Amino acid sequence: MDKTAFIGGGNMAAAIIGSQIASRWEPSRITVVDPNAEQRVRLATEHGVHRTDDMANPTAADIIVLEIKPQVFTAVAKQMDADLSGKLILSIAAFRPPSFGKAVAQVQVAKTPANAWEKSIPLI
Repeated sequence: MDKTAFIGGGNMAAAIIGSQIASRWEPSRITVVDPNAEQRVRLATEHGVHRTDDMANPTAADIIVLEIKPQVFTAVAKQMDADLSGKLILSIAAFRPPSFGKAVAQVQVAKTPANAWEKSIPLI
């Protein structure tokens, strides 16, 4: 089974993690990266997942889910300074500012094949 890392531990990430656990994903294969210690502790307590604030950590995952505010995407992408080849990167940002597409393109070209990027807008 693939390892999943969530960059951002907000409500959307919590809902997806809850679904993964309900679908019998092993919590030990899920990591939450969030600068907010309360968010990390909440998700680790509720679901038994790994938690960290180390942006280098998610690069060990096969699937990286970006549940971050679009305005911080560029800063987060710069912190994930690693080869992302072979990774599936899923963005669940609710909207995109004009700079979002440019930031995605820069990271995409520099770090990972174009076909590894997916964009999903959950309508809950």
